Amino acid sequence: MFAACLFQVSGTQSAQDTSRPDQIIEVFRHGARGPLVRFDHAWQKDQMGQLTEPGTRQKYILGRVLNKKYPHLVGEMTPVNQTYILSDITSRCIQSAILKRSGLYNTNVSHLHSKNPEEKGTPPFKDPLVYQLSYNDTDLQNGLAGKNGTKTVQPQVHIVDKENAAIFKRAHGSQCPNGNIWEKQNSGDERSKEAWSIFKDTIDQINSHFPKYKQLKSPFGLAVFGDAMLVNVFHNMSMESFGMHDPQAVKNFTYAYSWFVFHNEYGQEHQRQVSAFPFVDEILKKLEAFKNGEEDSKQAALYSAHDYNIYAILGAFGVISEECIMANFKSSIANETLPYPHCYFPFFASNLIFELYNKTEKAYVKLLYNNVPVPLCDGGKEACEYEEFVKFARNAVGNHTDESYKEVCGVVVKGKKKVESEGKSFLRREEIEENLDNDSDNDVTYQDKERMIVESLISSRSNSTRVSLDLSELKADKFSTFKLSNSTIVLGWIVLSLIICLLIKSRTKSVRLHAMFKRHGKKKISSLINIQDIDVKIH
Repeated sequence: MFAACLFQVSGTQSAQDTSRPDQIIEVFRHGARGPLVRFDHAWQKDQMGQLTEPGTRQKYILGRVLNKKYPHLVGEMTPVNQTYILSDITSRCIQSAILKRSGLYNTNVSHLHSKNPEEKGTPPFKDPLVYQLSYNDTDLQNGLAGKNGTKTVQPQVHIVDKENAAIFKRAHGSQCPNGNIWEKQNSGDERSKEAWSIFKDTIDQINSHFPKYKQLKSPFGLAVFGDAMLVNVFHNMSMESFGMHDPQAVKNFTYAYSWFVFHNEYGQEHQRQVSAFPFVDEILKKLEAFKNGEEDSKQAALYSAHDYNIYAILGAFGVISEECIMANFKSSIANETLPYPHCYFPFFASNLIFELYNKTEKAYVKLLYNNVPVPLCDGGKEACEYEEFVKFARNAVGNHTDESYKEVCGVVVKGKKKVESEGKSFLRREEIEENLDNDSDNDVTYQDKERMIVESLISSRSNSTRVSLDLSELKADKFSTFKLSNSTIVLGWIVLSLIICLLIKSRTKSVRLHAMFKRHGKKKISSLINIQDIDVKIH
């Protein structure tokens, strides 16, 4: 009910190009999910961070839309080996990828074929913020018609591994240690303080509904709060838990959320460059391989990703910036036309599509953000000559190589040892999300897991479906860390106990300490104790 109040983005597409692209590369955000933090306790604990029923409909229907727009590139009429699908490791991304593939191949998903927009689980199609598509409702619903139950061979959904893990990562933590420092710098700089004062009326309006200890006092709290708020917006749920009784407050706060998230992670030029580099590098390699006719190239490459992946690419390309978000906010308050219609946060199910045309002739590239062409290259063109686009994209990510990327990020590899810079991350959503996915089940094959995921998502109506992943290697790493941590704690307690016992000269009969300090008589015990020099006998 609040979704329709958010800022309007034009869904009008330019005149249809009579030619068809030879290749597409899509980066899409997963469908609507449950919150990461439960500000609204109407959400159940097992829904935290998980794909919801509206999210399943989003991805399935958008799969049908993609098939309708590019029937010559994706779907049952195309060679299965020409489609590549890669998903991040989080369950909602894997589920979104599988559901999108189901839409592409018109898999029989009976409960997703409903044409009743009021049915539970139906996203608010009419709201331009949700899809920003030029397709109208009839187009979307017609996309559901077809050969229900048709069985076709479908491409596998690949899950990210060590070789391509960097693609989906944020530019902080072990991936980019200096990113932690940059985020901390941004959180307290002058631009952040100025923006806080500009959004102060909006923030104060929300804070007036909460006791002092619950009020928003920092950009970090604002970002976490805003993420949970948008979850409710996209599920047409009440805003009462967020102290928002005025639709305009939701609209204004969305701008504040968008600005601070962008400023935190992409406020500095090198942040934008390194944040987008892994994904842009991957996209350029896929374009180049296809253009050159390499044997393993694909005519369609689809990536199931996150909001921050899309935000990073658009930030590096200059499509989104702090300035355009703020300008749109001020125009919105004044009820004026938004000066930057492409400048908005990538909400649930948003996508980027790179289209390559005329690969054998004078090739050119287009970029669509939620089905609307985005101006690129010098002069803001909707179609860039291929070489010009490559130069533009490389420059947007600082012309980095894998080596220079690591150097700027503060990751130095010496042999097998990684040396990381210090710095605390300002906004680490992975830390919140880390415990939201199930542990691994090493006895089940990937194909079995995929089948179970499809069955659970399609056959059942549960909106708390979760997925088990093969994380044996990651799990082992975590377990090793856990053991080391416990060993350190145990060692510390032993040493501390020994020092206390020796200081009070305990004569207890239950524990006898035979230390190699006897020859020192009553001399003070050294602060450095070798545990091998202590013989502990417990009777």
